[in-house]
Amino acid sequence: MLSIFGSSGFRGVFGYDLKPELITKISWAFTSLGKNSVVIGWDTRLSSPLLALSAAIGVVEAGGLAKLAGMMPTPALAYISRNDDAGIMITASHNPPEYNGIKLFDSDSSSLTPIQYSLVEQRMALYSSAYDWRNLGLVAFSSNLLESYVSSLLNEGPLMQRAIAVDPGGGALCELASNVLKQLGCHVKAINDKPDGLFKARPSEPSPEALRQLSECIKDHSLSCGFAFDGDGDRVVVVDENGRVTQPDSLIAAYASYVVERSRNKVVVVNLDTSFCVDLAVEKAGGKVVRTKVGDVFITEQLKQLHGVFGAEPCGAWIHPDFSLCPDGLLSTVRLLKVLDEVKEPVSSFCSKYSPGIMLRDKVSCENKLKSDVMQKVRVYADNIKYSKMETIDGIWLRLEDYSWMLIRPSGTEPYIRISVEAKDHKLAKDLLEKAKDIVKKSIEAVRQ
Repeated sequence: MLSIFGSSGFRGVFGYDLKPELITKISWAFTSLGKNSVVIGWDTRLSSPLLALSAAIGVVEAGGLAKLAGMMPTPALAYISRNDDAGIMITASHNPPEYNGIKLFDSDSSSLTPIQYSLVEQRMALYSSAYDWRNLGLVAFSSNLLESYVSSLLNEGPLMQRAIAVDPGGGALCELASNVLKQLGCHVKAINDKPDGLFKARPSEPSPEALRQLSECIKDHSLSCGFAFDGDGDRVVVVDENGRVTQPDSLIAAYASYVVERSRNKVVVVNLDTSFCVDLAVEKAGGKVVRTKVGDVFITEQLKQLHGVFGAEPCGAWIHPDFSLCPDGLLSTVRLLKVLDEVKEPVSSFCSKYSPGIMLRDKVSCENKLKSDVMQKVRVYADNIKYSKMETIDGIWLRLEDYSWMLIRPSGTEPYIRISVEAKDHKLAKDLLEKAKDIVKKSIEAVRQ
């Protein structure tokens, strides 16, 4: 039986696969695992306040204290959860407005791991609405909890008095991002800065196509850069002084290199689908890159185990473990601006030092029932390639001597084996892609024989 939880909790379309009763049941199960005090926050979606109340019901039914903290970004909820036993965030992050969901946090500000979510799911089977009223917990309305998060952000400053733009897109960082950055010394031009649960101004996911308004704002007002956030504020996308969306891998590489050079701990964690330019930058700075499965929870696990200094995914999720174990778009904005103040460079110049290779992707049809056996054959055929490093945490990832790489992994939702490659130029990338496809096809043929 498939779990209802993904690596980021549960998400679904409100009124269909997501109903208030499910949120109550999840929250009850989570609280009954020994969480006496639980902070609850929510994003700007129209269904979020109702689902937050449903979460509070579950906490109270389990005998816990439910602290309704209000509308806030996910990283703020994770941060303030450190003063309690746990946190519950009602959000669907960058999904469209009809979606919503729930994400659970431990008291160290990290999201639950898949193993922990499985324990919650097992516990849900014991839920009963027939409870003893004498054992109910309490509800507290705690509207001032956000202040500790804001105070910690302000302690990161001050910043240079540069002119910047911010675009929260109607999401949970509306008003908060511009207010914090202004207090730190920036001159801020804010667009789409009013909470809008329908995300009418732009989609909640800050894709390059959705950021034309931000790009035009930067060019029209001669601003130094701009920052766009997703619906719950755990991701940030940076636009340079020319109105161009920065290449995310290049930005990670430049920032990680800066941090590693100035840190005693030299470990940076990224996912398997990140460009080799990050490895080159970090290793040049004297550090080491560790790769994980895609998903910020897996980045966090490795940061905790290895005491890493920084973790990131190209989607814009940056984790700064000295502050919190949750990706934080606003904190990342502040820290990037601090670095730019230090190096006295514009964003375009800062990012230009490290360029990704050519990334290509493809897929090969494969029946779901064959996937496990096929991947075992892929592992055998992969040994015929001269590689310098192999990872098997999510399919088969091979790095070659020139730092080019291939990733072969089964789709979790469709009858395909997916392939990603990166190489220094298009011809090498195309050749590598064909080599990977050939491995997959031979593996499928071998299994079918």
